[in-house]
Amino acid sequence: MAAAAELKNGKKAKKSFSKVGLLKKIAIFAALNLKTVILTTTPNKVLKNLKAFEIEIIALRNGTHQYHFLMEDDFFAYFQSPLLEAGNCDAVVVLEKSERLIRVVFQIKGTIRLICDRSLDEFDYPIKIKEEIIFKYGEKEQEVSENLMLITPHTPHLALGTYLFEFVALAVPMKKLHPRFVQEQDPDKDDNKPLWVYSSQEAEDPQQTDSDAIDPRWEALKKLQNKPNKSDKPR
Repeated sequence: MAAAAELKNGKKAKKSFSKVGLLKKIAIFAALNLKTVILTTTPNKVLKNLKAFEIEIIALRNGTHQYHFLMEDDFFAYFQSPLLEAGNCDAVVVLEKSERLIRVVFQIKGTIRLICDRSLDEFDYPIKIKEEIIFKYGEKEQEVSENLMLITPHTPHLALGTYLFEFVALAVPMKKLHPRFVQEQDPDKDDNKPLWVYSSQEAEDPQQTDSDAIDPRWEALKKLQNKPNKSDKPR
């Protein structure tokens, strides 16, 4: 009888252990699934197109209109540019439409993610941009200059996405330094060197002030200006 009870208790323990093992497996499986879901949803979205950055203009009434665009990591990733891969910027676009042209003013403010040239650390670089483009009505669509575009009366919309990206890309500094290096001396130039002041030989008097020192190049120019012109000689 004791043996039977022990066997029965053993089966219960085994059964209980099986349930615990099953629950553990379910928990692990759920965690794996949850992790998979997180991994597939947390990466930045990838834009398929820039339609969100278009403004319909055919049915747009003449006058002033204001629009707001948000440029996040997915926007910058769309262009696949190693120069500018991420950022978070707000763009306020003011559009003034008339019979002959459309004037668009861009005001962009935010930060872009850069990589320090010295330490290779990422950092957020603040930007503040104001640009303007004139879209003038003509016979065909054409780029006249950087700030003047020709469009036709049948142009359905203004695609501003590329302009926004280019404006921000132009704000990327030539030398990208993490903020902790900004106050340090630039290694490409020696700030400890004295600033040489050009002066004429007559300005070698130690008691002469800096304001009296004359750049020899300006002195030569002054002599040329004082030299009488042949055409000025009396006949």
